[in-house]
Amino acid sequence: MSTSNPTHHLRRAKVHWRARARVHRCGSTMTTYASIADNLEACRQAYANSTNAQKAFTVPLFDEAAQHAERLDATPATRPAPALWGVPIAVKDIFDMHGHRTFNGRQSTRTVEPAESDAAVVSAIRRAGAVIVGRTHQTEMAFSATGYNPHYPQPHSPFGKGLMPGGSSSGSAVAVAEGAATVALGTDTGGSIRVPAAWCGVVGFKPTSGLISLEGVVPLAPSLDTCGFFARNVADCARMLSVCAPHLDTAEGTMKPTPRDVWDSESKSWAIPSPQNLRIACLEGTLTNDMDAPTEASYRAALDAMRGAGMSVEPLELPFFDEIMEAMRVIFYVEGAHSNLAIARDAEELAQVDETVRLRIVDGSAIPATEYVTALRTRARLQTAMSELTANVDAIVLPSVPVAPPDVAKCESDPNAMATAARMSSRNTRLSNVLNVPAISLPCHKVGAEFPAGLTVMGRTRGDGALLARATAIERVLLAL
Repeated sequence: MSTSNPTHHLRRAKVHWRARARVHRCGSTMTTYASIADNLEACRQAYANSTNAQKAFTVPLFDEAAQHAERLDATPATRPAPALWGVPIAVKDIFDMHGHRTFNGRQSTRTVEPAESDAAVVSAIRRAGAVIVGRTHQTEMAFSATGYNPHYPQPHSPFGKGLMPGGSSSGSAVAVAEGAATVALGTDTGGSIRVPAAWCGVVGFKPTSGLISLEGVVPLAPSLDTCGFFARNVADCARMLSVCAPHLDTAEGTMKPTPRDVWDSESKSWAIPSPQNLRIACLEGTLTNDMDAPTEASYRAALDAMRGAGMSVEPLELPFFDEIMEAMRVIFYVEGAHSNLAIARDAEELAQVDETVRLRIVDGSAIPATEYVTALRTRARLQTAMSELTANVDAIVLPSVPVAPPDVAKCESDPNAMATAARMSSRNTRLSNVLNVPAISLPCHKVGAEFPAGLTVMGRTRGDGALLARATAIERVLLAL
């Protein structure tokens, strides 16, 4: 198995969508294709050459994908080409796919029947021409952010054999990082996209909850759940969002633009702002406490680079951070336990669940309803308070995860190490879920760094398109690190 770090060159690579191009010659129209089959073969080879990539998939579908690619290559061109035409995409095992069983990271004694239809988001990417290359590894019931699952072969961060990949959408992040997929679908309830993105050195985008249909997705905490994407750059996340939430493609979008937001009517997207026009708040206090040395060095270097590019970057502390985290804990645990109520009531089933996940189900089942209602009210109040506190900034940044990925073997042998990994992995990411704002994790480590690090950029609720434009401006600065 290769132990090299493929994300070094991925951070500088531009993903070339294998969309079809038309060539006009001698008054007639000839259709030529960038070879979809060749693009897929590159992903297949990446899968074949890396044991880690193989562990990222619970069900590889490269043979079926090759047949699909051949059909697409033989299809007469249309204009414009579908947005994801021939793009190899991996799908987390939490999404229904017609004819496939959705295990949600479990090994259950119960019979799991094949899905009768695709999840809504899977249908959307298929209609846009995507080629699905497989179903990916995740933590059990998506109820942990470490990426650890004792029931399946364990993938690791491409930054080192044996390092946790982050979760719960672990396999999707690893598949993109290893080159076995161009983009991947994941879900995010408390950091399940941004944690593995940070620990695997790729881009991970969590949209505003409610923008993308969750039909056909196994629920965890419905008021927090959202679908999202892994990619190698922000532009590819924007392309995925345009397919999965097409109603965002309007001049007004779903948010009230600021005077600095410029809508490009030709590309139907928010224009990428000049760095000098960006006002950034960098969160300090608890969210930057207990950072390890490699992560802090990467984070501070990223902030310095943003300032050097002309961005206004000023510190901001959240006076209500503890309230936010307590509300999140209660909502996450109660809804997570309720979604898995059948398991909680079945002693045999519950005994098979990984200890970290089992304790969360048990703890959530014991929280009184009155405490849950109070948490929902607190959440609503703090969403308003956060909106007012950040009214004069364009984006908020913070470390995606305050620590580098821990060692899998150490966590397996030491319950305290596993508990620390579970707590620290999602400490910072939970903020955007409880506030219901879009957030994207960008790689911010230097090329050649021993450990990965992610910079989270947060926007305003339902301001996803504008956030992606601002994140693109920040991404351009980080690529120079």
